Amino acid sequence: MRRLAKIIGKGGYTKQQIFNVDQSMPGFKASEDRLSLFLGSNAAEDFKLKLMHIYNSQISKALNSYIKCILPFLYKWNNETWMTAYLFTIWFFEYFKSTGKTYCLEKKILFQILFLINNAPGHSRAPMEIYKEINAVFMPVNTTSILKPMDQGVISNI
Repeated sequence: MRRLAKIIGKGGYTKQQIFNVDQSMPGFKASEDRLSLFLGSNAAEDFKLKLMHIYNSQISKALNSYIKCILPFLYKWNNETWMTAYLFTIWFFEYFKSTGKTYCLEKKILFQILFLINNAPGHSRAPMEIYKEINAVFMPVNTTSILKPMDQGVISNI
């Protein structure tokens, strides 16, 4: 907690500039069907990132009649229904960077983001090393439930 407080103080981050994402894989014993949800927001709680739904099929039967680009969430797929480095990279470049920049412009705050994330294998470090405006902090093992908002009730409420 002290290390994180030092990073926040040194960078001059406001709650609007601190973002956190995480994934949830709800289990349903009645079905063999699986999905993962990838969600996030900023610490000010005034900006929720679009939820990403990860399923094991390119075309979900339930969503077959919908045009994916107008859904209120992002739809991605892979056989394991889990966040992979590839999906994370696509999400980061195609959605997070531009959305974060737009949010900061609308709020008239500096585009400088502190991105809190766990050390899951699917969370690639490479995309975040490209942009100096986005400071990624990979949280140490067994600290996410203490330090990350998504683990402090957001996921369970979803």
